[in-house]
This record gives sequence, C-alpha cells and structure tokens, in this order.
Amino acid sequence: MFPQFHRRKGGAAELGAAAPGEHGPFGVFPRADEKGVEETYRPALDRWLRGAGEKHPVRVWLARPDVPIFPVNLDVLEGMLDALDSAAGGDTRWAAKRREFASLTSMGQFLEMRSEFAVACALASAGIGYGLGKPGEPNPDFLILPTEGGASPVAGVEVTSASPPGINELSERIEEELQPHSGLGVHMVFSRYPSRLRSAVADEVIAAVHDQASTVAAGGSPERRR
Repeated sequence: MFPQFHRRKGGAAELGAAAPGEHGPFGVFPRADEKGVEETYRPALDRWLRGAGEKHPVRVWLARPDVPIFPVNLDVLEGMLDALDSAAGGDTRWAAKRREFASLTSMGQFLEMRSEFAVACALASAGIGYGLGKPGEPNPDFLILPTEGGASPVAGVEVTSASPPGINELSERIEEELQPHSGLGVHMVFSRYPSRLRSAVADEVIAAVHDQASTVAAGGSPERRR
C-alpha cells in the first residue's frame, strides 16, 4: 500500500524542457523529427486514457500523428504520467485522478489537470513530501508535509492554469456595455498597469462607464472623473 505522501528524489519526473531538444529540470523535450508518424505505444498514457471518450483532447492528438507537435506533446505527457504512476503506486487517490483525467472533454480541463501533474512531478523530483487532498472536501490540491516527518501538513498548494482576471476581461465588458451606444468608446490609462484586477474594482469601472454612457446618450455632458 502506498503511503499518504510521495517522496522520490532524482529522475522521478521525465518531463521535457520548454523547447524541442532543450534540457530542462525534468529531462529533454523530444524533437519532432526524432520519430516518424508511425504509431508509438505509450503504456502510461494507455492506462490514463482507459474509458476516455473521443472528445478527450489527447484522443485528438492521437488521431493526428502527422502534426509534428502532437507526438512531441504525447511523449512528454507519457513521461509525466509514467512518473506519477511510479510515485503513486496503489494510492487510491491517484486512481481517482486517472478516472478524472479520462473524463476530460475540453482543452481547458486538460491544461488545468496537466498543471497539477507538473507540480506533482516537480515536488517528487525535489524530494518534497506531499499528500493529496481528500476527494469531495474543500482543500488545496497538494498538502506539503514537514521534512522531519509527520502527517500534519505545513502548507497547501492550489494549482491552476487559469489566468487571473485582468484588463482584457475588463475591455470586453466595456465593449459589451457600450454596444447600445453607437459612436462611444473608452480609452483606459493606468499609472501602473495591473496584472490582476479585483472583481469589485472592475464592477466599479463598469458602473461608471454605464452612468457616463447613459448621460451622453441622453444629450448631457459627461462628468470628468479621476
């Protein structure tokens, strides 16, 4: 029975680097020209795709071996999943992860889960002990365990591939708000460009745009605001 945390050093994550042929912390990213388009058996991927439907993003890659980047993606994913299987053993929570992986139907879902796998491999490769959160309960994806041993986690890691709400989302909301008002637009200027925009601030901006647009549409003059 696999213990409640993962602790592997060195070689645990045979991940690729950022570009084909480059070395990275987890191995070497295969070059697209290192293999032809012939079918390649990937046992770890086969296990993780058991029961997956045709809409699974990885099924799409498998169906198009003629696209050079697809086999590269599959080889990197194979190394990642094989490392996870080796580290997890019979842990029932990783078995649940396999079922979740097989149920994916969109690229967004896949990217989100792949981010979790990358973090798990990085933790294992660094020899950092961690446990998985309990299914069905609000908790971080990974619970970091103390280096001196013990079952009580010292930190939690929540993994996401989603970008934080930013100016692009605000611009889209402003455009939508101004659609009924032909000829009106908004030019945004920042003293410091924010990488993340809180929803309350975005709501305040949209409310101001709404008020000003309504005033101009009614024939009034816009109020200057700081």
